[in-house]
Amino acid sequence: MEKFEKPTGKEKEWAEKAAFLKERLWKISKREGITFPERMTIQDKIAGFGKKLLDKYGMNEVRKCVLYHILGGSDNYEEIVEYFDFPGEYSVEEFIERLEEEEGKKKDKK
Repeated sequence: MEKFEKPTGKEKEWAEKAAFLKERLWKISKREGITFPERMTIQDKIAGFGKKLLDKYGMNEVRKCVLYHILGGSDNYEEIVEYFDFPGEYSVEEFIERLEEEEGKKKDKK
């Protein structure tokens, strides 16, 4: 299992960036003109990515990651986190960016 170090003094920076990414994630599923089935598809993608993280890292590790918590809309993580995001294909930030891009293209087609 990979171990990630928690840099000291990063909590405020992490909280600000997490809040920004959480807002971006919220806007994806609340964009103007989105239908209920489209919203449910987005929620399924978010849940599916969360499951991918659980399958890879297990509950004990994912709960230590700031951005894992925002996938479910949680803000209550300060006491348990040790790192901000996962690397590579497991990056929550990159997942949000890909989802924004996909949904933006759908919006542009309408």
